[in-house]
Amino acid sequence: MILSVIGALVAGGAAGFWGYKLTLTEKAKKFKEKMARASEIEEEILEDAREKAEKIVARAEEKEQKILGRADEKAQEIQEK
Repeated sequence: MILSVIGALVAGGAAGFWGYKLTLTEKAKKFKEKMARASEIEEEILEDAREKAEKIVARAEEKEQKILGRADEKAQEIQEK
């Protein structure tokens, strides 16, 4: 009788540990999936930021060229007078 109780406790403990380990493994897999998705989102955000920065720089360069062109025109007008 005592041996069967001990056997049942060992079997129950082993089953409980296996279930606990399985749960941890599943949680670890889900966490890895979430972190992978978070990395993908982070990369998307960084790519969007790079694209916006490139557009801003391009617009600034265009404005610079326009301003320099106007300055040259004004300088020529002043020299002609």
